[in-house]
Amino acid sequence: MTRSERWRLHVMLVGVGALFVAATVGQALSPTLATEAPLLLIALNPRNSFMLLVSQQVPFWSYMTVGFVRLVLGDPLLYLLGYLYGDAARRFLRSQGGFDTLLGWLDRWFGKLGPVIVFVAPNATVCVLAGVTRMRATLFIVLNVTGTVTRLLLIWWLGDLFRDQVEWFLDLLARYQWPATFVMVAIVAVQVMLSRRRGTDELQQLERLEHEIVGDDPDDGI
Repeated sequence: MTRSERWRLHVMLVGVGALFVAATVGQALSPTLATEAPLLLIALNPRNSFMLLVSQQVPFWSYMTVGFVRLVLGDPLLYLLGYLYGDAARRFLRSQGGFDTLLGWLDRWFGKLGPVIVFVAPNATVCVLAGVTRMRATLFIVLNVTGTVTRLLLIWWLGDLFRDQVEWFLDLLARYQWPATFVMVAIVAVQVMLSRRRGTDELQQLERLEHEIVGDDPDDGI
């Protein structure tokens, strides 16, 4: 592996790792951010439940812009990771735990339903597998963008439909903001500690993935 190829891989993995860290921070601080800085919450962690909480607190276009950018930000990196380093990238997914059944199902059906799967659920696993199966980049981009926009619009509609329930939950969070944040930080800290002990921590796995791909190639230039 040449120096430039190794540097490209390192930049890709650092980018993916940074998104993992951001999501973890967002989850830990979610009780406070949901009421105090809703856009920052989805900029850090755009999971569906957080998007739902934020949807009726901020202007529509702010919600769409921040949500869209954050949701698609890492997808090109994950797609390229699968496209360039297929088998190693697949092993990285399996190392996260709980993916064997999902990957088995996706492997069986991706050839036939790949475009539908990318449109419906353009998550990290699906983006990597789209690269592994060599889905055309233009098709992946179109499906990813349209699927993400559709997801955002659906969550916005659900937030409006259940506005009273969402507002009730936000009021509850605001009332018990600091105790809830303390509990959530503790939960996330325990989860991170356990995942590191089990060897399933995302950052550990990304580091192992880099070592596996780079290997001991004498031509890596480093």
